[in-house]
Amino acid sequence: MLFSEDQRFTCAQCGRCCRRTTVPITAGDAEAYRKAGVVRWFQDGTDVASGVTRDPFEPIPGHAPLLRIRKRADGACGFLSPEGLCRIHEHMGADRKPLACRLFPFRFHSTDEGEIATVSFACPTVIANAGATLPSQARELRALHAAWTRAMPEPPAAIELVRGHALTGATLAGLRGVLGELIDRPGPDGRPDLSANLRRAAAFLEDLSRHRVLRLAPDAFASYFDLMSRHALANEQPPSTRQASRLARLLFRGLVAIAGHRILLLRRHSCRRDRRARRPTPATRPRIDQRLGSETDHQEVDRAGRPG
Repeated sequence: MLFSEDQRFTCAQCGRCCRRTTVPITAGDAEAYRKAGVVRWFQDGTDVASGVTRDPFEPIPGHAPLLRIRKRADGACGFLSPEGLCRIHEHMGADRKPLACRLFPFRFHSTDEGEIATVSFACPTVIANAGATLPSQARELRALHAAWTRAMPEPPAAIELVRGHALTGATLAGLRGVLGELIDRPGPDGRPDLSANLRRAAAFLEDLSRHRVLRLAPDAFASYFDLMSRHALANEQPPSTRQASRLARLLFRGLVAIAGHRILLLRRHSCRRDRRARRPTPATRPRIDQRLGSETDHQEVDRAGRPG
């Protein structure tokens, strides 16, 4: 299994994932939880003493037969304790938590060259790069991968730089290393200049994704990648910001014009619909006709009463 050597993660028990993530489970898992009595640990409201009022699990619309754990009124998982801990974990052990909870923030990718483990930047601890390195957790991650494979088997898929252009494992590892060095390059004051470094990384990726480069054979692409990687890392000057080309500006104006025309059409359609909605219906027409008839009668009386 391929791990990032410099990525770190150890759960800080911040509870962020318990408040923002939908936890899917199978119908079999839900039934096993019910038989184990997890309902008594589920809190339906934000108040711990609110008691249980409904089943902890509900269907996921459009994803039958999967279920999900219901959330409290404040958006948190109903099994989250006031101390920020999972009650299922507390009472039944870490191995009995839902598989989705045990996996987060990890993700496994099955490729023709083996398995790749990545982490989600939705987790603040991953962003902070705090905790143990992923290689030091290899045993636990392999056990998680085995559980995931049993539950959700996936066919191997190629890792693509762009659609239709696969990368080898060696090139992928090299690409990650180069981008990491480009982002961390120190500026004149000794700290990374994020603006300049992002331009460096963007220019490097833009060059690799050019049509002529993507047409290279795999061996030729690997050689080109090695050459341009060394050039990007050795170049001290960040790419200069460039103005949009005439063609880009022309296309942008065209898109704006099309969008404006579309908005105008939608407004016209809305006005016509409003006018149709204000037209008298059969139920209201007699009252309108009666009012118009009264006005006509008054006009006839006025004409008759005028001196000839």
